[in-house]
Amino acid sequence: MQTKPCQMLNQRIAGLLEPRTEVLEAYLFGSHAHDRAQPHSDVDVAVYIDETVVEEGAFGYRAQLITEIMAGLHRNDIDLLILNQAPPVLYYHVLRDGIRVLSRDLSATTTREGYAVSRYCDFVPQLAKMDAAWRLRALRE
Repeated sequence: MQTKPCQMLNQRIAGLLEPRTEVLEAYLFGSHAHDRAQPHSDVDVAVYIDETVVEEGAFGYRAQLITEIMAGLHRNDIDLLILNQAPPVLYYHVLRDGIRVLSRDLSATTTREGYAVSRYCDFVPQLAKMDAAWRLRALRE
């Protein structure tokens, strides 16, 4: 049986992030997650980090981690999302369309994922209101 490119990429990302104990979960999302990548496609990686180890909003940490992933994958077209800081809609799309490649504690991961989906569901009515307002504005213009 032949291994799909996304499976190989999943394994490589998991292998790179496994030693980084502050990374609690990691996901591959976007076109590479489902073997729809084009030559110009970047690699979208999302991580949830232990905030007791890494300062919230630590730019230096993000830069260091993305550099390490770039070096490990031998490519510079990596887009790294820190899920701790992600808006509810983006976090939900990572969970819905992405592939989990690393989880340190499946029970804790499931709890975090459930909370993220709940936040998204709470936000959906606001999205509908904003969409209706944008459509109304477009009709008036």
